Amino acid sequence: MELRYPCSEAAVASNNTEAILRRVPEVEITEAEMAMLEEFSRYAVVQELLESGESGYLSAAEEPELMSAADRYLPPESAAAVVVNGIFYEESYFLNVNWEDGDGHRVFLEKVRDGSEENYYKLYSVSRRTFYENWDNERAQKNVVRRRWLAWLRD
Repeated sequence: MELRYPCSEAAVASNNTEAILRRVPEVEITEAEMAMLEEFSRYAVVQELLESGESGYLSAAEEPELMSAADRYLPPESAAAVVVNGIFYEESYFLNVNWEDGDGHRVFLEKVRDGSEENYYKLYSVSRRTFYENWDNERAQKNVVRRRWLAWLRD
């Protein structure tokens, strides 16, 4: 059963925000990243996506406006991989931009609008087993994916 139905779970390894942002500066939400999200949200194709009220995505490789904006903020190999998502949930929406950096790490950056309040969230994936989360540079945590042995017996 263990070989056929493995079970993994993410566990918080650290929630020391200052130490995480000091050791892994890529986790910090920078002014440039927030400006990039703002610029993306001003383009007509993104506005149409957000005004549609339905979740969807746009690839920068297929949209020249998004590609030129991504080139200003990211290295060329990362800019080509940018995907902009509009995700709707109840009365709020998420504008999500994700890409892969030059070292093969995945980056997910979100702007969450809930009513009149805007918040930023960043997920930085170092490997398949380790990822970092950051909420408005006020709270960060390191997560590690672990194997749950014999989970099929307990669940």
